[in-house]
Amino acid sequence: MRELLNHIFIEEASAEKYIQFIHDGKIWILPKDSIATAIDMYQPSTFKGRMLKKKVIRKKKASKLLGTQEKSYKISDAILKCIENAIGHDKFSVAGYMGDETTWQNDKVTLQIYDDRRIIAYMRVTENEKVANQFQHEVDTIKYLQEKGIDNIPYLSASGKESDFSFFVETTKKPIGQKVKLPLEEEQMDFLKRIHDVTIQNMPYEETDFAKSVNYLKEHMADFTEEQQAIIAKGISKIEEKMKGERIDVTFAHGDFTPWNIYYTDDVINVFDFEYSRRMMPEYLDAFHYITQESRMGRHHEATGTVRFYGHHGKLLQEYVENPDFSYTCYLVWIISFYHERSTENLDAISDKFEYWTSVMEYLNDYEIVKIEKDDEEK
Repeated sequence: MRELLNHIFIEEASAEKYIQFIHDGKIWILPKDSIATAIDMYQPSTFKGRMLKKKVIRKKKASKLLGTQEKSYKISDAILKCIENAIGHDKFSVAGYMGDETTWQNDKVTLQIYDDRRIIAYMRVTENEKVANQFQHEVDTIKYLQEKGIDNIPYLSASGKESDFSFFVETTKKPIGQKVKLPLEEEQMDFLKRIHDVTIQNMPYEETDFAKSVNYLKEHMADFTEEQQAIIAKGISKIEEKMKGERIDVTFAHGDFTPWNIYYTDDVINVFDFEYSRRMMPEYLDAFHYITQESRMGRHHEATGTVRFYGHHGKLLQEYVENPDFSYTCYLVWIISFYHERSTENLDAISDKFEYWTSVMEYLNDYEIVKIEKDDEEK
């Protein structure tokens, strides 16, 4: 996978100076002369990561203490050509990011394209055919949402293949240096409602994307501990008891709706990174992903802390979701299935995630966390 980076950022002694560092198995390559803007790509969720970001900006040089290196890179001519065609000029800088090697889906590089005034666009690049198919899925998703009248999402400026690279480029209005905004509030929920209202459809459960995820998980139960199997089986039983053989309402789901995939312009929400989206999922599943990721990654809660954190959102969730506990169970079954499928060759690397999600699900199986408010007549 790392070969892709070497094909985009080519070492050349007389070329531009870059600062490169690795954190949690992920790699960032940032032009030294514009490090303060380049490092906007790096959105750490841990205290250690935030301190690393500050130190890199302040020092503006490589340091063994920081785990960084200084290297000289030339950007691939094919990549430069794609960028120039996409944005219409040749005055820009390029910073790069590549995820860890736990899954083939990370066999891609994200490039941040910017100048001294603004971030212009983001470009995704791969040489992997399977990942290229994911790119096409994201391109189709952006077009689909635009046709549905959803704005405040990226504008697709180019996509295709150049040399051995498959790519797409999307413009952005993301302000430089904007901090991640954690809390789930009505503005995020209202964005999800807009998508919900224009994509909702009623169909047999068995034909939905969600049913496929549930069935996949049932087929791979042997990969979990006996305790985890019992918890997951109980969650699936609840889902199938309510949905199997029925027609259900399903909607579009972003798939990775988190504080890190959102930015704000004049207090207006903008959402990006739709590569894991699905069109036939239970309503408002994205809200439960947001809460869970905010809790675990943003606030570093263990499972019990996440359950309490989720409970604090009960009043907000009930404005949109009929039965939040059930919807949360649907989310947990889906996320476990999703991560298993994307990490089949390296399940040990994400065993802690499975333990965390099943622990949260165990509470939902055994207790009513968000008490459902009844109509006045029923009280």
